[in-house]
Amino acid sequence: NNCNLDRITFVTADAQKFCKRILRRATRYSQLDFDIILVDPPRRGTDRNTLDLLKHFPHILYISCNPLALQSDMQELINTHEVLDFAFLDAFPSTPHLECLVHFTLR
Repeated sequence: NNCNLDRITFVTADAQKFCKRILRRATRYSQLDFDIILVDPPRRGTDRNTLDLLKHFPHILYISCNPLALQSDMQELINTHEVLDFAFLDAFPSTPHLECLVHFTLR
């Protein structure tokens, strides 16, 4: 398998609860065996625990349905990461809503 798909783990969970569970199991961030994390927060954006955890990953793929919440979260993430790519996706063409997709990479 050239894509190493056996190394991919998909988790569908409340981000806040998931982050707390992950942090309880790992005594150090270096024990987290992730290179890339995908986050698709609710309209209000991410919570403090999730933002703190995200800052430790080399790559963050962030999907947002709320540009204002994304702007707020970006102000936090930009301290540790830079924006590598940014795109808009019109996933709901008959509505005024756009999805924002951001690829952050650790500085």
